[in-house]
Order: sequence, then C-alpha cells, then structure tokens
Amino acid sequence: MEPLQEPPGPEEGRLRDKPLAVFLKRLASRPGRSLCVATSRLRLTDLDSFENKTARAVDLEALSEAAGAHLLESLGARGSDGVRRAASREFGGHALALTLLGRFLVEACDGDLRRRSEVGPLTDEPTEGGHAKRVLASYEKWLDERDRALLRLVGLFDRPAPKPAIDVLRAPPAIVGLTEPLMGISDRDFKLTVSKLRRARLLEDADERDPDTLDAHPLIREYFGSSANREGNNRLFEYYKGVAKEDPKTLDDLAPLYAAVVHGCRAGRYSETLDDVYWSRILKQENFSQSILGAYGSDLMVLAAFFKEPWTRVVSELDKSNRAFVIGQAGFCLQALGRLRKAGEMFREGAALRVSLQDWRNAAIQAANLTDVLIVQGELQSALRYAEESLRHAETSGDDFQRMNCLSGVANVHHQMARFTEAEAIFHEAEEIQIKRGPNSPILYSLRGYQFCDLLLGKGETVEVHRRASQTLQGATATGWLLDQALDHLSLGRAAMAGGDLIKARQQLDEAVYGFRRAGNQGREPLGFLARAEYFVRVGDLSRARADLDEAYEIATRGGMRLHECDAHLGYARLAVAEKDYKIAKEHLAKARGLVDETGYRRRERELEELGRLIKE
Repeated sequence: MEPLQEPPGPEEGRLRDKPLAVFLKRLASRPGRSLCVATSRLRLTDLDSFENKTARAVDLEALSEAAGAHLLESLGARGSDGVRRAASREFGGHALALTLLGRFLVEACDGDLRRRSEVGPLTDEPTEGGHAKRVLASYEKWLDERDRALLRLVGLFDRPAPKPAIDVLRAPPAIVGLTEPLMGISDRDFKLTVSKLRRARLLEDADERDPDTLDAHPLIREYFGSSANREGNNRLFEYYKGVAKEDPKTLDDLAPLYAAVVHGCRAGRYSETLDDVYWSRILKQENFSQSILGAYGSDLMVLAAFFKEPWTRVVSELDKSNRAFVIGQAGFCLQALGRLRKAGEMFREGAALRVSLQDWRNAAIQAANLTDVLIVQGELQSALRYAEESLRHAETSGDDFQRMNCLSGVANVHHQMARFTEAEAIFHEAEEIQIKRGPNSPILYSLRGYQFCDLLLGKGETVEVHRRASQTLQGATATGWLLDQALDHLSLGRAAMAGGDLIKARQQLDEAVYGFRRAGNQGREPLGFLARAEYFVRVGDLSRARADLDEAYEIATRGGMRLHECDAHLGYARLAVAEKDYKIAKEHLAKARGLVDETGYRRRERELEELGRLIKE
C-alpha cells in the first residue's frame, strides 16, 4: 500500500487514493463478512477508528528470534538454532533484511550463517530500513553489472514495471548510467538475469497473470533507484504519452497519462508535462478527471511531482502563472479529500500569486475557494473577509460568472452567521447575474445552488427547493458532474424529509451519500451522512443513525471541519433524546453550544434551544 500513502510527515500513512480508502473502511464497518490483508511500511491511519475492533494492525517490522530463525532456515541458510537466533537478533528481526540475508548467504557464501560477518555495518537507522540496506550494500558488491543495471532500471518505476516499458528502456541507444550493461544481450540472457534476482528476493516473484512484469520491494527500489536519470524518465514519458488513449473516458484510461506526468517531471520537462498532459489530456482543459471521474486522489498524487516538497514548494522551473495553477489544483484536491488545513494554505498562496500577476479572475477563484474552506473550519470572520476580497477581485476582473460565484460565497458566510435577511438578498443578487448570463439556466446551481437551497430549507420553503433541485439535477446529469448531482439529491432528500415524504427522502438521501462517494469528495461527505442520520432518527432506525453520525464525526474531526463537528453533536443529541438518554444528550448539546460560541455559527442557535427544551421536558 505504501506507494498510495502519504510519506512521513503531518499526513503520514493517509491513503491518497480515496476510492481505496472508502473500500477499506466499508470492509471494516461490516465485520465477519470479509478478510482483507494490506501490507505497508507505514501505518494505515485511515483505519485508526476501527483498530482493535474490526481492523487489526500487526507490526511485522521485528520478528521474534524464533520466527526469524525459522525464516532463515526456510531460505536455506545453514547453522544451528542458536546461530540462526543470533542472526535474527543481530538484524533486528527485520523480515526483509533476514530474507535478503538468507538468500545472499545461499548465493554467495554456501548458505553458511557463520559468514554473516561479511555483511557490512549498519548503514542507516533500523527504523528506516537500515538492516535491509546493510544487506543490500553487500549484495551490490556481489552482483554483476547486468544485475545492478536491471535493478536500477526497475528503480525508475514506483509500481510494477510492464514489459513494453522495460523494452523501451532497453532499446538502443544505451542510456548512460542505466542500461549500458543490458545492451545487446539476448532475451534469454535477460530472463536469466531476472530469474537470478528473483531467487535472491531482489525482485518479486512472477505474477502468473503477467509474468513479464517486474516489481520490487519499496526499500529495494529506493536503494537501487535511478529516478534521477533524466533520459530514462524521458523515454518513459514519451512511451506513456504514446500508449494513452487520445480521448480517455475512465480512470483506467488515465493511468498511462498519470504515469507520464510523473516521468515527465522527473525528466525535467515540467512546463510541457503540465500543458500537454495534465491540463490538456487529464483535465481536458476543464476538470474532467475530478468532476466527471472523482479522481481527486489520483490527481493529487501526480501533482506532487510538480513540488520540490509537497505541499510546500513548487518547482522553480515553472513560471509564476503555472506555479499558481499547480498550487490551486493541489488546494482543490486537498479540499475535496478533506485536508482543509493544507488546502487553505494552498489557496492563500495561490491567491497571493494571482494578485501579484494582476490575474484578478483567478485571484477571485482562489479567494472564494479559501472562503469555503474557512467556513467549514469555523473561522467565519476570516471567511467573510476573504469572501469580500474575492468579490472585489471578481468585480475588477469584469467576469460575470465569478461575480455571481463570489457574491454567493458572501451570502453563504452571512447565512452561517444567522444573518438570514442579508444572505437571501445577496443570493438573489447573485441569481440576477446568473439570469443575465444564461436565460436557459436562470437559477443558481452546483455548490452555490445547494447553499441557496440550504437557506431556503431553513425558511421552510420545501416546494421551492424541490423545484430548484429537480431542475439543476437535470443539468448536472447531462454534464456528468458527480458532485453537483450529489448536492442536488441531498437538497431533494432534505426537502422531502421536511415535507413528510419519508419514502422519497430515503431514496434521495441514499443517492446523495452514494453520490458523494462516487464524486471522491470527502470534504462534502458529512453533509450527506448528517442529513441521512436525521432521517434515521425520525423513522426510529437508531443504529443506522449512529453509524452515519460516526462517519460524519470521524471525517469532521480528522479534517478540522468544526461546523460539521457541531452538526454531528446536534445529531448525537437528537439520537440520545430518541433513546431517552438525556445525560448523553446534554453532553452533546453542551459541546455543540461551545462550538457555536467559538465559531459564530449562529444559525444553529434555534436548534440548540429546541433540543434544550426537549431535554428539560
């Protein structure tokens, strides 16, 4: 799993691949129905809330002396049980190190464990794979040039290397520092080299479904890796660009293009890679990969290639405009994946860069995105300041769409602060711009349409919300934009629930929850879970209500979404009232009240009062 996780740092272990994270969490939430084994050097933090319940973390970094001794024996290493145990202890019980040691001794020292002293001193901290690197250093001296060249070649890849890509690298002319020893050898000799490295456990065993694909443990890739070889990466960039479909329609279709981005950046072709691959073919000059496929995690993984240090410093090879674009894209993906703190940092930096370029339209977009992040984080005063700033930039740009978008952002902040009259008036002002822009689409849609419907539901205008969401859902379905569809289903479900049509409410709310998952947008998922939890409380299905509240609360607390956290506490309080557990209800109500006071989330004060009366009764 390691290539799909965040590296050591504040987000260490978190899965970049959102669909995979959802899959694992779904398995963990359904105990007794399945078994999944996942391996990684990094902790799978996405499963922390399930640990010691339905997910068990087994630390295999250090085997016991007995297990290490048995492993060495199974590999053919010769020596008494005491010698094997001593060897296991000396190498820290590190499973990969012992595997490599055993095979090295068999290949180079007739399997004699007493000759393990020929393996050099520890090269790094044991926790960083130092024991394994110690054996690899000895292997490197023992291997011939052809072996080392093949391992360096595999080190170019961050996942299994397919045969056609290997063939591209082996083709003449030789790549200096990489493939010279492999030039001119027959396929038979190449396969013999592969077999030798597989016996030594330096390459993974062949996959029977694709035996010509080469793979290696991440530590081995890291040790022999040659990702800095520009010509090797240049060839892979051209190869993956060439094999990708001209008009990709699925995530599988995009896979070669994602690989092309990584290798293009490693080859130093940053601007070309950004323009010709990421912008033109992955985003399709809009937001195809994200809005149509929900591939925020995949996009974020390749955007990291444009950073010297994700998510801190973009490569200097890009000009200022392209750096601002990459920063904005990274922020948008981080926001969708629920990583609001980092997303906010990206949007701040992106907005400042756009202002320095006097690119007022994009400055407005970045400031509006930052506004949305700050709202959910509960920093409403700062959100209002940036919302008004985004509107000034939009007005300077003369772009009517951004004026409409930024006005709606201002209205949404006022709504959260319980300034209902001001919020509604500004939403109507924004909608007037929308009417002038496109008579065929005379109402707010997408996120801004949902936010206006949210305000109207608070006024009890369920019929109007149904009319609006039904109309905008048609447009969202026609364009295929997944998040817009989920938001419209959510509006329809909430309107049906408020109007007493519980059958329709359940259908629409299920569609919303499913839609947010399809959209890959964890940042919006709590909206669906919170609304459906309210429905389950109303119909008396309290166990499902708790499950949805737990989902919403976990996402909210981990992502610093304080307004959603407040709503979850209100949901737990309603659930506790339904269970007649008034002590627990009071505790959750007090936490919700504290968050309202800390954040200025005044639109929830009426619900606080209503729940307070129910608890007293």
